[in-house]
Amino acid sequence: MADGKYKKLLKNSSILGAGAFLSKTIVFFLLPLYSSVMSDAEYGIADLVAQSSNLLFPIVTLGICQGVFRFAFGKKKDQSAVFTTGLVMLFAGMVFFTLVSPLLSQISKITDYVLLLGMYVFMYALNTLCGSFIRGLGKVKAFAFRGVICTVFTVVFNLFFLLVLKLGVVGYLLANICADFVTVLYMFWACDLLDYIELKKMSKSLMIEMLKFSVPLIPTTICWWIVNMSDRFMITYMVSDGANGIYAMAYKVPNLMIVVTGIFTDAWQMSLVNEENKGKKWGAFFTHIFDGFKSVMFVGSSLIILFARLIAAILYKN
Repeated sequence: MADGKYKKLLKNSSILGAGAFLSKTIVFFLLPLYSSVMSDAEYGIADLVAQSSNLLFPIVTLGICQGVFRFAFGKKKDQSAVFTTGLVMLFAGMVFFTLVSPLLSQISKITDYVLLLGMYVFMYALNTLCGSFIRGLGKVKAFAFRGVICTVFTVVFNLFFLLVLKLGVVGYLLANICADFVTVLYMFWACDLLDYIELKKMSKSLMIEMLKFSVPLIPTTICWWIVNMSDRFMITYMVSDGANGIYAMAYKVPNLMIVVTGIFTDAWQMSLVNEENKGKKWGAFFTHIFDGFKSVMFVGSSLIILFARLIAAILYKN
């Protein structure tokens, strides 16, 4: 039984890892494009808008994407009801965003990009929600391929908007928005998501139950954002847009470890939810996995530090 748990975690990690490695590697090598066609200031502003969306995402969606995965997994609830409830709450959140958008327009650095910010948040949230749902359905391969699809079209749209149309910050944001849109279309087609939309199956009790799970996770997400991203705003307002652009570009190198962590976390959540309430005998499994995870992180971080200058010389064209 124990071997089965390890094999399942390894299988899910391998599938997710293959998709994530390909997609993240391609995106990583977009950095020379960004550094060659965008100034430090332009990249700094684009990064600021993108990071603003990461702060707004859990607030606007009430963290419902995590709830969708949790309640869709293992067929504990009616999956159509779960997906439909998630979509309705997402659209309700975007109505809220529309109401507060005049306040957001008062923030000097993003005044000209509030509409794009709204589109960015909506498409990213829809992509994440659909991805959480198909992962909850156990469609691991489709979930992994989703990342590849998103990455390929991110590259295509970046080349078109930045190199051909030369749209700068607007092109950077539009590329991500359009890539998310194409990815959502893929998931609806590949996983027949339209079949799971049934408004009549929505229930107040399910919505409350999902919110009780997802809302308490919002402060954690916000705190992680403060730890990881608030410095971008401080640098922008205390130094300059260009300084933030350089800082944001440099941050991509250590961000490799976040990619590794994300791959493991996606697979680990599936094992954790699937094996819950099994008693103390699962403690050894959790301990062994965590020990292995710490070792990988230590070795990976050491290698990144060792080769940081070489990586930077290759990626940061200007």
